[in-house]
Amino acid sequence: DETPTPQPPQPPIKPTFKSDGRYHNKQRCLIICSRGVTARYRHLLEDLRTLIPHHKKDSKLDANKSSVGGVGKAVNDIAEVKGCN
Repeated sequence: DETPTPQPPQPPIKPTFKSDGRYHNKQRCLIICSRGVTARYRHLLEDLRTLIPHHKKDSKLDANKSSVGGVGKAVNDIAEVKGCN
């Protein structure tokens, strides 16, 4: 008959940082546009930036479609540099 031996109670784990009890969004959203965008879309992007407080702004996307990876790779590289997920 093997009965498990009771473990001594462990002290509560204290956080290494002080929390104020509010939720903090750790997501980062990258907002970019391509060259040649009209003023209407520029204003739309500005409105999106005011609505999303955790955004990261980048100037204009200038990637050649003939380059290796194209526009998708350029967007991924910019997001990685800016720390966006």
